[in-house]
Amino acid sequence: RSLNQNCINIKHGEITFDNIIIPYYLLIPNSVTPIKKYPCIILSNGLDSVTEVEIFSFAEQFLFSGIAALLFDGPGQGVNLGLNPLPVKFESVVQ
Repeated sequence: RSLNQNCINIKHGEITFDNIIIPYYLLIPNSVTPIKKYPCIILSNGLDSVTEVEIFSFAEQFLFSGIAALLFDGPGQGVNLGLNPLPVKFESVVQ
């Protein structure tokens, strides 16, 4: 909820992976026009961190450089901790 009050351009959504709902945030630099392509970094939190705190702070540094950031809680991480198992081959989530 606090991210909705922020002045950063944030798009929130969900994707499904192996029947698991994975929430994400797409942070877009304010200097970018909607039709222009721009670089984007993908950031995922660790097992015990919170995307909306630690990873968000890290992503802000990329935004200041004109780089968008896609933040997500992977299966078994963040908001999904304890709700589903952490996949053995985690790299399959971002393919």
